[in-house]
Amino acid sequence: MPRKICSEKACFPIDAIKRLVGYYRDLKHLKEKGVNVISSFSLSEILGVSPEQIRKDLSYLGEFGKRGVGYDVEHLIKNLEDRLTIVRPSNAVICGVGRLGMALMGYAGFRDLNIRISAGFDVDEAKIGMEVAGIKVYHLRHLVKVCKRIHPEVAIISVPASYAQDVCDRIISVGVRGILNFAPVSLSVPNDIFISNVDLSVELGALLFCTRMGEAGGAKG
Repeated sequence: MPRKICSEKACFPIDAIKRLVGYYRDLKHLKEKGVNVISSFSLSEILGVSPEQIRKDLSYLGEFGKRGVGYDVEHLIKNLEDRLTIVRPSNAVICGVGRLGMALMGYAGFRDLNIRISAGFDVDEAKIGMEVAGIKVYHLRHLVKVCKRIHPEVAIISVPASYAQDVCDRIISVGVRGILNFAPVSLSVPNDIFISNVDLSVELGALLFCTRMGEAGGAKG
C-alpha cells in the first residue's frame, strides 16, 4: 500500500484516508442519534483522535466548521461521501468461506460504506451452492465467470496461507485492484494493485505485549 494517493487536486495520506472513513462511519451514527452540530473537542472524545488531527484530516477536504460553533454533521457527512466516493455502491467478493469468511459475509458494517458482498468462493464441495447471509458461494474455478457478471472492485482473501498467493493472482486476473488480505502471509502484487494486510495473530500478539508492558509500568502517554 502506498503512503499517499494523489489526484489532480490533492494528495491524501493513506493513514488520513483510513481516519476519514472512520469519521464518516461514526458521524453517521451520531446523525442517527439526532446530533446535528458537534465541536472538534467532542468529536475528538468520541473518535479517540486529537482535535488538531481531526482538523488536519478534514483540511484535505476543504474548510469545515466554524470557530465556537463546530461542525454541521450532515454537511460533513455529505462532503465525506462525495470526496471519498462512498456514495457510489461497490461490489466485493470473499475468497475463503471458512469461519472468518462466513463472519465477514454477514458483517453489516460494510453496508455503511455502500459495499455489497456479492459472492463467496471456496474449493470445499460441501459449501458450493450454499448461501451465507443471502450471499451465494461458488467454486473458486468459477471466479472469472462470476466476476465478469458482478464486476467487483475489491476482494477479501480469507484462505490458509499456502493458498493465498494463488487466490490473489486469480483475483488480480479478473481486474480487481483492491485486496483486503486476512491470510497470515505477505503477498506479491503488481505496483498498481492496492493491498491491505490484516494479520489477526500479529495484532493480538502486539496487543498482548502492550497490555503486559502496561501492567509492568512501561506504558507512556
